[in-house]
Amino acid sequence: MKVLKIFSVLNNTHFNLAVYHLLEDLAYTDKLVTDIRDQAKKKASLANKKSLSKTLNDLTERMDSLHKELVATTVSTAITGEEKLREKIAGIYSAVNGYQGRPSTNQIDRLKSLSHEVNSKKTEITYMIDTEIPSINKQLVKEAIKDFTIISKEEFLEKEE
Repeated sequence: MKVLKIFSVLNNTHFNLAVYHLLEDLAYTDKLVTDIRDQAKKKASLANKKSLSKTLNDLTERMDSLHKELVATTVSTAITGEEKLREKIAGIYSAVNGYQGRPSTNQIDRLKSLSHEVNSKKTEITYMIDTEIPSINKQLVKEAIKDFTIISKEEFLEKEE
């Protein structure tokens, strides 16, 4: 991951680029989570077998919970102060963005910590996609329900441009 190069940061331009890539990774991870959540919810309503419907409902709940760990989800007309991974990373970015000097040791350490959290969430979702989704897809095919569609990072980045 690009953020691990932070230890050799020369100025905040490199730091901001590392933060940008981390936000991009987080956005893609959250896209995977919300896509799987939304697909699972829809497929659960179509499933005939109660066991498949329960599996899909459980998956919906797990993905919703993970989504709430990644980004602020409280809807309000006022500022809620809810701060999740995305907001914490964006806060670091905005703190150093207009400053020409080098990021502080505290900012570098904080970003390293947040990077580990993002990587942990990415590993969690990747593991689920590689191990659980294929099994669920086999059950879906048996019930003539379309299997899960997983967007690649390249497709995600093209849509974001």
